[in-house]
Amino acid sequence: MREQKTTRNALYAGSFYPSGKKALSEMIGGFLKNSEQKKINGKLRALVVPHAGYVYSGQVAAFAFSALKKAKPKRIVLFGPSHHDFVEGANSFEGKWVTPLGSISVSKNDLPVIKNDQEHCLEVQVPFLQKVLKKFAFTPIIYGEISAKKLGEIIEKFSEKETVFIASSDLSHYLSYDLAKKSDSESIDSVLKLDLNTFIESGDACGKTGIAVLIILAKKYGWKPLLLEYKNSGDTSGNKNNVVGYASIAFIDKEGK
Repeated sequence: MREQKTTRNALYAGSFYPSGKKALSEMIGGFLKNSEQKKINGKLRALVVPHAGYVYSGQVAAFAFSALKKAKPKRIVLFGPSHHDFVEGANSFEGKWVTPLGSISVSKNDLPVIKNDQEHCLEVQVPFLQKVLKKFAFTPIIYGEISAKKLGEIIEKFSEKETVFIASSDLSHYLSYDLAKKSDSESIDSVLKLDLNTFIESGDACGKTGIAVLIILAKKYGWKPLLLEYKNSGDTSGNKNNVVGYASIAFIDKEGK
């Protein structure tokens, strides 16, 4: 298996999001313009952000990135599940990531370097990051077989005062519209209540471990969750059969300066 190149080119430009710089910038700009932001009292510490194609989840994601734009963090730690390959533990990258909006460098870290990456859940977040932040340290992490406790210990090592953690995750998959809304409402409710046991036992999300990490950290540090936006693909595509759920959730440090 070949090693990850020092430059990671965009794999999903032209499918999950536009491949042209102008079209991509305008699409994200439109989403951000239409994301009426709830007032956040305190310091943004973490986000849950969906990771589907932009036509499906981009508008929901924009609510999270609007909050991020106002927060202006110096470091982003972005983590999500491997959808395509078996991954053991938590792995990161090296070198540069390239999208139609330019390139960003991966911050050096001690995690194993991922091999032969084909993952979309981190890549689709990067153009939004490039659009809303002028300069930031970037630590992308792909996880697979790992407990929330262990992943949390790894993630927490990157914690600094000006860091925002982003868990990349969609919610329920391929339920009918009404069943998806019910299932997603229950999952979101357990997150908002910081009810880790209920979320682990019955929450429905592809990035379940990553969201559980944020619940653990929120309980440890006193962060308060806030639902920014929820929709499913039935709302955005019009097809209400076999929908996928999307939520943007912020975690706020009420005491943060």
